[in-house]
Amino acid sequence: MTAATLDLSTLDLPIWADDQLDSQQPLQRLADAVATLWSAGTGLALQPAAVALDDTRATVVLAEPSPPDGRQEPAEALSCRLDRPFGRRARDLAGVLQASVRELLGRPLTRVRARDRRGQGRVVVELSLAPA
Repeated sequence: MTAATLDLSTLDLPIWADDQLDSQQPLQRLADAVATLWSAGTGLALQPAAVALDDTRATVVLAEPSPPDGRQEPAEALSCRLDRPFGRRARDLAGVLQASVRELLGRPLTRVRARDRRGQGRVVVELSLAPA
């Protein structure tokens, strides 16, 4: 996970990348949980690329790995929208992420949004949090 390879300037939040996430274990675990859910829902092996946290939201950037040896992804994976895992809107998956967010961040999840950045090989998942 490297922030240097992604354009994260639009997030306007503190960003933790690989070398910093060891001390931020709950954030890494949250990023992994989001990646697992999105990977299952899109059929792609998405990996956490960065995670950011502020008072009102956690933002997880997931990246598509480059296929080894230049192989193409299956046609169904290429045609999926990264912001609609399982063909559903991101907000419909809030219930699935609720327990993980509460356990790892100690706050209730109020909303989930996702922005498909397929041209950049990534999806940005924003988790809105209840006030502390």
